[in-house]
Amino acid sequence: MTSRVSTDKAPFYRQAPCEEVSTDVYTKWAQDRIALFAIVDNINVCRGEIGRATAEERVSQAIQRYMPLITIADLRKDLHSHFALRLALSATPENRAWFINHERTLLKYRLERLSAEDLSSFLVANKMSYRNPSTEEFAETSAGIAGAMQAVAFSATRDIEKATTAGNAAGASRTSVYVVPFEEAIDIVADRGAFLKNGYAYVTADRLPTVIIGKFRVHLTEALARAQRAYPQVVAKVPYLVPLLVSLANKQAVSSHSAIPRQTAGRIEIEDLDLHCARSFPPCMQRLHHHLREEHHLKHWGRHQYGLFLKGLGLTVEQSINFWRSELLHKMTEDKWAKEYLYNVRHSYGKVGAQKDYTPYGCAKVISMMVQISANEYHGCPFNSHQVPRSDLEALLQGSDFPESVAFEILRYAEGYHFQIACRKYFEAKHPSADLTELAFNHPNQYTEYSLQYWKNKGNLSAPRAQQRQPPQNSQAPITQPPRHQPADLGNSFAISPEDEEAIADIDFDDISAPKTTSADSTLPPATASDSTIAIPQNQAQQPTDLPPSAQDLTPSAPPSTDH
Repeated sequence: MTSRVSTDKAPFYRQAPCEEVSTDVYTKWAQDRIALFAIVDNINVCRGEIGRATAEERVSQAIQRYMPLITIADLRKDLHSHFALRLALSATPENRAWFINHERTLLKYRLERLSAEDLSSFLVANKMSYRNPSTEEFAETSAGIAGAMQAVAFSATRDIEKATTAGNAAGASRTSVYVVPFEEAIDIVADRGAFLKNGYAYVTADRLPTVIIGKFRVHLTEALARAQRAYPQVVAKVPYLVPLLVSLANKQAVSSHSAIPRQTAGRIEIEDLDLHCARSFPPCMQRLHHHLREEHHLKHWGRHQYGLFLKGLGLTVEQSINFWRSELLHKMTEDKWAKEYLYNVRHSYGKVGAQKDYTPYGCAKVISMMVQISANEYHGCPFNSHQVPRSDLEALLQGSDFPESVAFEILRYAEGYHFQIACRKYFEAKHPSADLTELAFNHPNQYTEYSLQYWKNKGNLSAPRAQQRQPPQNSQAPITQPPRHQPADLGNSFAISPEDEEAIADIDFDDISAPKTTSADSTLPPATASDSTIAIPQNQAQQPTDLPPSAQDLTPSAPPSTDH
């Protein structure tokens, strides 16, 4: 019974649940897990500002709100939401890395709150053979263990006297020390947090979660690899899963960089773009919009970045065609537009070509785009000086009428390579008194959604055109160089019908070949039914006409370029 309780308090997710849950409830559970991870993303972005203690307290509050583990119902929600996202996010390396990182954070939080008895039961339940040292063994190693504890205290305080006092006061007992194979405690050994003897590390209970998290990362990486390989087979046998899984993968992008919910559909009109640009667009999209309006042309990557952004704001393919046509016809003929540019607009909406539904670029994609090589290209992140000249950022800040201290702060974050914090500070300056507690700044469309909601709450979603600002000129005097100190480093349930059970049972997961796109994939373990098993909803969705997108489909590349 104790093992059962401790496992429920910190699930290792080795076995998928098999029970019936309604589609709506199942989807809501998965969305709550994504919402939690999005909040953690946001907290991590501003960790350098709010401090470690405040950040950890906010993470704790978010976990208790979205993923508590108090009742059996909480456990059901936790298990179902984990396995739903495991399958849905297995398709791309970015989604897998995002998922693993946040699952590790969640498990670490739970492990650190287990009692000594529950921790021991957890190890037994998950077949982790970490033991307490014998009495004789502990007598021989206690001095070394105390030295390791003092080293940890010194690393935190940088004060030898305080570290010695703290280490002695902490005094490890035999039952609070675990014997761990050296190779499984590399991270702890690296910061001198363990005593080594005969190939084993003597780790105190408060450091043991680090070891467990390492094993969990390996377990989850292998499970995601098997789920990725089994994904096409599963959805081919149970095709009504496709809309749900794709929806979950796209929802993940709210805090990542694949897609965003189009909440602004019907609110954004082409004639209001100048107004919304001045008040609600992030700097990267302001820059593209201004240059498009001034020069009536953008190079390929600029058009692609801005076009997908507008698509994410709810512009239909017809609206986008009209918008780009009206701008580009200032400098080209109707025939040139139709032959060289119309196709790309329709391509980005999946109307022609491979018919992929391209999604807006998130901050991670924008920041990592190719370094600007031409003075006539305006894509990328304005806070990244490797892409955009610093003078352009200074001009942007001057034109925004920010207090000099605010402009200095934004520049410091940008120079410290904390581009998303700089963007967050820019948003705060443009939206006084905005509540950013649970907002994650990881996507340009999110920035705009937050801004539009801010102005809507103020009853001022639209305003006279006279209030729109013109883009600043680079000829203005540059902002004085700020002080050269950097900001702190940031460091009812899905049911599977009997027919579907038979369909999935017929899949030979071991016979599924590994993807051949990378050399790393060729070494991944074979897929197994247990790792791809998921409690599946009854057929409530329309059957798709073709198979789900591959990894490349979920993070598509740009359509063919017509210029350079």
